[in-house]
Amino acid sequence: MPPRAAALLAAAAMAAAASLATAADGERPSPPAGAEGYLDAGPFHLRPGLALKDLGYDSNVFLTRDDRVGDYTATLAPSLEAVLLLGHRGRLDLKQELDLVGFLETSSQNHADSRSTARWWAFLGDFTYRGGLRHETARLRPSEEIDQRVRYQGGTLESRLSWSRGERTLLAASAEHRRMGYAGDPRFFGNNLSDLDRDETTALLEARLPLRPKTQALVEASRTWIDHRRPGLGRDVVSQRLVAGVLLDASALLQGEVRYGVLSFRPEDPARAGYSGPVGQAALRYRVLRRLRLGAEYARDLEFSVFGDNLYYRRQTVGLSAATALTRRFHLEAGGSRSTLSYPVPVPLPAGDLLREDTIHQAWVGWSYAPPGGPRYGVRVVRWDRDSNLDAEDDAQVRVVGEASYVF
Repeated sequence: MPPRAAALLAAAAMAAAASLATAADGERPSPPAGAEGYLDAGPFHLRPGLALKDLGYDSNVFLTRDDRVGDYTATLAPSLEAVLLLGHRGRLDLKQELDLVGFLETSSQNHADSRSTARWWAFLGDFTYRGGLRHETARLRPSEEIDQRVRYQGGTLESRLSWSRGERTLLAASAEHRRMGYAGDPRFFGNNLSDLDRDETTALLEARLPLRPKTQALVEASRTWIDHRRPGLGRDVVSQRLVAGVLLDASALLQGEVRYGVLSFRPEDPARAGYSGPVGQAALRYRVLRRLRLGAEYARDLEFSVFGDNLYYRRQTVGLSAATALTRRFHLEAGGSRSTLSYPVPVPLPAGDLLREDTIHQAWVGWSYAPPGGPRYGVRVVRWDRDSNLDAEDDAQVRVVGEASYVF
């Protein structure tokens, strides 16, 4: 039996086992409550929401080096959540979100995004079954490499079976299938972005064990089969990942998670450059005194590329942040990050072969205010700069964005 078929059959088997599975304490979602904004409507608990976000100014709408165009923009984002409790043995969650994005002058960038999500749980003793479906259509930048907004369409099917003892010991097996594509015929660097259209099937094994009262150890092993839908590209990949880490409880002075491991990224076309080496991510927050939190982040991984004959680029990010509460409801924040994008394959240019490398700096400062029983308000100023040894890709952007969100 082909490995991809085995992974999909595993997902189906877990779905069939739903009637015999359940959410253990560490995986069970909290029941909806009126204090969280839920309204009763027959057997359903509903929570409508409305947000006004990204309200502000973008100094470089098209992310170009020269002839930059600035514009005012805003996004209206209605949403609706519905929860159906199936006694003590199950639960169904449905969510629909819309983003209505508008620009004052550059109307060609106006668009609507949609995300639809369904998740279901079955509960029995120490076992948890969770299944899910997600569909998304959005106009977005596919990655830091690509500077134009293109229409993305994607869907995800997930299935997960876990066993846990209390809230801190867990064993889980899951399977996920994702389908990703870009509508129309968008091009970048002369390549068709439909080269990124692909199906990804992942099988994952996970274990979590207690180390200390507020610390868990984590081990994950996964295998992913990546099939690009356009034939003859030589972009299909089998990826294997082994990761270990620690999870730090949100009530501890030091909070967050650290994951580090190895990745084997093997293209099925032997002429393509693969990767075998370290990957990881970390997001940590530390409480200093009572009102100050310091944060640090790190990430190292691969992302798909359409630049020349590069199948991927390596991305490494480090960042720092600080947040302080001036009062219970008024907060200030600031931070910055530095990312490097490294390409493994030189690209021939008129001046000679270029092994591309980009450095991206980002800095932000902002504030937020959350009055009791009312919308949450916030404003953030963000500066983004890219410095590339491919001079045409140098660019910068300043965005001033505001947000107001309200749950009815």
